[in-house]
Amino acid sequence: MGESAAPQLERVTLSDGRKLALRRYPGTGAPVVALHGLFDCSLGWKQTASAMPGGLWALDLPGFGGSDLPLKPQLDAYAADVAEGLSILGVSEFALAGHSLGGAVASVLADRFPGRVRTLALIAPAGYQRIALSDVLNAGPLRGLARRAMPFALGNRLTAAAIYMLLISGGQRPDAEQLARLTERAHSVIPGAMLANQALINATHDPDSATRRQLRYHGPAHIFWGERDRLVPISPPARGSGRAAAGRHHGLLLARPSPPARSDDRARRLAALTAAVRNRRSPNCSRPPEPGFTGLS
Repeated sequence: MGESAAPQLERVTLSDGRKLALRRYPGTGAPVVALHGLFDCSLGWKQTASAMPGGLWALDLPGFGGSDLPLKPQLDAYAADVAEGLSILGVSEFALAGHSLGGAVASVLADRFPGRVRTLALIAPAGYQRIALSDVLNAGPLRGLARRAMPFALGNRLTAAAIYMLLISGGQRPDAEQLARLTERAHSVIPGAMLANQALINATHDPDSATRRQLRYHGPAHIFWGERDRLVPISPPARGSGRAAAGRHHGLLLARPSPPARSDDRARRLAALTAAVRNRRSPNCSRPPEPGFTGLS
């Protein structure tokens, strides 16, 4: 399937009046529900969707894209909004994929609603261990400074590209669409990003968080991680668990077992992984994460 224009953004109204947005990328068969990472939106799954035959429903997480802010900075609140939105759309069961922040939300969603999630794929998931940069940006006076400076840093194409290459891609430049999304939404994305960062910090400090204990989910789980991920490094327990596919970095199209490749090649590989989620098969298929994996330090 060749790449085409992304579907129009749709918005559903939650019970409290807030809006949750999504894009339904067409395809045959039951769609995969996909949750994006921090600073991104449903458009981040465009290349993946274009490379896979099955459908993919990409949601804007609360506070990002066309979705309203969450009620509170807790992963449970994000998961509850996603679950309610899917119920409104008539989706009772689904295959679920999440990248970075989306991986954290997907973990909680599977934990809270295990009967609804048929299969689960976590791609470089956040929330399983503390992220040094998140803690620094949230510390005292630096929090206010980061909130004021971040829009200007991300709104400039040069500094935005440099940040991406340093923290996300290991030196590879973001593609033009990705960079444009980041710079164009630099100011509007900050409130949602700050709340999401706080939600991830809260999760890593809460021993009862779904990302800090064994999930109450008993379906197939697929976990993919970049071995050289500088933002959310793979943990020692995960290295020894046999549950992490060796990739390279943190970006959605960069967590892959391959040397540098063109973005369309990366999209096809990620599409194959996502298709494996739908079909309940994968060379890295495993039982749900156990305490030895999820209880990261």
